[in-house]
Amino acid sequence: MLGNQNRGADPRKTAEKGKENNIEESMKLLRKKYVERLIGQIDSIGLEMIDLQAQDKFEKACIAISALLKSIASSALTFNFQTVSQQAAFLGSIEHEWRATLHPPNDNELALFRRNLVLMKTIAARLAASENCTESHQSGELRTPGSADNNGKLNVVSDSKAVTVISPNDRLRQYRLMVSTSQDMLAMIDREYRYVIANPSYAKAFCNHSMDITGKTVEEVLGREFFYEKAKKRIDRTFEGKPQQFETSVGTSTQEHRHMSVSYEPYMDMKGNITGLVVSAKDITDRKQIEEELKNNEGRFRLLADLSPVGIFRKDCFGEIIYVNKTTSQIIGKSRTKCMEEGWNENIFPDDSARVIARWDRATSLHHNIHEEFRLLKDDGDIVWIICEAVPSFDANKSFVGYIGTLTDITEIKTANEKDKLASTVFESTKDGIIITDADTQIISVNPSFEKITGYSEEEVIGAFPSVLHSGKQNKAFYEKIWCEINLKGSWHGELWNRRKNGDIFPTWLSISSVRNEEDKIVNYVSVFSDISEVKKSAEQLSWLAFHDPLTQLSNRLMFTEKIEHSIARAKREQSSIAVLFFDFDRFKHVNDSLGHGVGDELLIKVAQRLRTLLRENDSLSRFGGDEFTILIENYSTISEVYVVAEKVIGMFLEPFEINEHHLYTSISMGISVFPTDGATGETLLRNADSAMYRAKEKGGNDYEFYTTELTESAHERVRLESGIRNAIKKGEMAVHFQPQVELETGKITGAEALVRWFSPDLGQVSPSRFIPIAEESTVIHELGSWVLFEACAKAAEWTKTFNKDFRVAVNISSRQIQKNDFIDVVTDILDRTGLSGHNLELEVTEGVVMRQAETGVLERLKSMGIMLSIDDFGTGYSSLSYLRNLPVDRLKIDQMFVKEICEVKSDVTIVRSVIAMGHAMGLNVMAEGVETKAQLDVLKKENCDGIQGYFIGKPTPAKDFESRYFLQEQD
Repeated sequence: MLGNQNRGADPRKTAEKGKENNIEESMKLLRKKYVERLIGQIDSIGLEMIDLQAQDKFEKACIAISALLKSIASSALTFNFQTVSQQAAFLGSIEHEWRATLHPPNDNELALFRRNLVLMKTIAARLAASENCTESHQSGELRTPGSADNNGKLNVVSDSKAVTVISPNDRLRQYRLMVSTSQDMLAMIDREYRYVIANPSYAKAFCNHSMDITGKTVEEVLGREFFYEKAKKRIDRTFEGKPQQFETSVGTSTQEHRHMSVSYEPYMDMKGNITGLVVSAKDITDRKQIEEELKNNEGRFRLLADLSPVGIFRKDCFGEIIYVNKTTSQIIGKSRTKCMEEGWNENIFPDDSARVIARWDRATSLHHNIHEEFRLLKDDGDIVWIICEAVPSFDANKSFVGYIGTLTDITEIKTANEKDKLASTVFESTKDGIIITDADTQIISVNPSFEKITGYSEEEVIGAFPSVLHSGKQNKAFYEKIWCEINLKGSWHGELWNRRKNGDIFPTWLSISSVRNEEDKIVNYVSVFSDISEVKKSAEQLSWLAFHDPLTQLSNRLMFTEKIEHSIARAKREQSSIAVLFFDFDRFKHVNDSLGHGVGDELLIKVAQRLRTLLRENDSLSRFGGDEFTILIENYSTISEVYVVAEKVIGMFLEPFEINEHHLYTSISMGISVFPTDGATGETLLRNADSAMYRAKEKGGNDYEFYTTELTESAHERVRLESGIRNAIKKGEMAVHFQPQVELETGKITGAEALVRWFSPDLGQVSPSRFIPIAEESTVIHELGSWVLFEACAKAAEWTKTFNKDFRVAVNISSRQIQKNDFIDVVTDILDRTGLSGHNLELEVTEGVVMRQAETGVLERLKSMGIMLSIDDFGTGYSSLSYLRNLPVDRLKIDQMFVKEICEVKSDVTIVRSVIAMGHAMGLNVMAEGVETKAQLDVLKKENCDGIQGYFIGKPTPAKDFESRYFLQEQD
């Protein structure tokens, strides 16, 4: 039965109950605000832990959180939670957040973490027991110890009498008793700066005439000066919701100044409005006096520390550096302030950093001694070696307060050790032999290379003298001179011959130095020597290479010019004559271009071998350079002997040269000059023989020419022509003429070949056969070729647009042009500037160029631009047909030498027929050049040639004439 229900409430009891509820609500609010502050502190430490994951900050965070937990537990004893479950949930959430935030680096730190949790839970359990007993008594419930109810409350059973329920008024009286008896000075101030309440400790400290200062202002109690200078601004900030904590000196009721630690905390009403503040003050005068004494002691300590040659430092329990002496600052290379603010972890050498920091953190967590050797990288770039030694420091309560340590700069020791190691390494590993003797020159040590070079073991020579190596090639005077220089200068170096254990003698480069002690007395001699046998051989080889061609083994240009000068001097003495024969191949470039430089080199070797068997023993033969050879003939009776030699050399090339599977026929052009009629110096004779050789080439080659004075003028003309070509382009003396190309099937003109012409005011019309070879032998061909290509493309673009014709212009490209790295860029630029499509451009190259450029990708890139590629003068080179079919060419142009006698010479018809058939088989267009008669045209038609070009169709004409004849007439 529940009993009778009350039909009406007693007003007095209701009022009393309301008052109790208000008190309880105030206590709840006070607890809530305090807990909120604690949670805020936990959050800030959690955030700090996230930012400071480095191991060196872990200890600091653990200690901070441990202290906070103790504060929470202590506060919980004073401001009990409303229920045990609330308190347990709150502490549980702290544990959860702590586990989620922290990541202990090792087991030792994890153990410390767990100990703090155990402490927290122990306090929580005691609080829970006390609170639960009260709740159990009120509800009339009795629970098993350690059990929990459905709401998660921790249940505790008391073995004694039931716990009396503490009413809110009783609890408030307990709090007031605690405040009134507290040694700390406590007070509350309202917004009028008046004291609402103050405990006896506060009143006694600041007001000796009355123990009650309620209603008085702060200015009245603490004085006007203190209020305005130290208190008012801080009180105002507190009213803004910003708690203040500070230390200050304040006058007391006994007229003495005491040091106080003061805190202002805002006080809020039930609506959350700040209505006042709580003052908490503690007299710290005694502590300050102790600190001052310690400061004086520390000053004396620092004075002594700064005199120490060793760096001294202190770290607090959080790992922060709180002191460094002058030497530490010098070692680190930072000011003392920076050392304490930044530390030196960032300056540890990268290779050492992880190891040093990890070991320091591990030792710190266990409070172990520290001994580490590492490198520091100073801000100025210098590297210093450091030994760091530190021991843990504890206070009077044996609590860990940090480390005291030393830093020692051991850079010089390290450097000396490294030098010793280096010297030892050099001694053991150098390829040079080393002998160390005492002052009497008795051997006391040799290195492994000595044994390797000489064949003597260390045991065999210790105690012996270096003379054991004497070869006998140097006499006594030679060695006396060496020792004289050593005694005078302290060292000697030079070349001498030694003897190995097996009796072989060998050349060495030897260095001997004396070693003196601090008293300037000689204590040792150090000899370092190297076996220079290979060097000697290399020197002989280099000497041979300086005067010989390594490919043909013949004398080179240098030796040949020296021989000419010697021969001229001898001929002058003996009143005799000498002859210089200068020759090169007529078509050697075709061999290199078509078959490759490897075949070209083999051909040069074969030629040298034949020439050796052909010439007399006293004739001098040399490879002058490239495909140029020279012969020096001395002691001949008549000039007819020179003719005979020249005829033999020319005739030697009638036989083919067998190189791999190739049977190569080639010819030479030779020039001959004679001393003294053609020159008095070797340089003149060579230059004149060279001029005569070019005359032989101009006549068709495969012949020789003797020098004449007219040839000198010819050589000068070549130089003038080369210079004249450059000027002709600038002055507009050059012009591009166009020769039509006809498609035989339709009889229509499909394109034209662009041919350059030179009209000189001084020289008249200069033949292309005269100036183009000169241009191709020099760099002027790049300028000339680019100009011709631009003019041809510009005109073709104009005709294509004006007459709406699918017209293609063909331009010859030299090997020098296409070999230049920027050739593709030049062509692209010209097409862009002229607006001509690549489809309307045809580039003609020789067989040799096609073969040589096959691997470079240049032809493929031109083809990808739509440009048509033709092989000009086909049949005159050494191209491989099987290789040719894989190249990106579109047309073969039959050389006019095969067309010229096509009606008279059957073999020429056969060649033309073969070329046409082969071209068609490979899908190529075939065009014949040099067609001058109808008979030739008929033969080419019969053989199914695709197109023709030649005088029979039309001569090369200026652009204006070409346009009127072939375009305008069609329109008419």
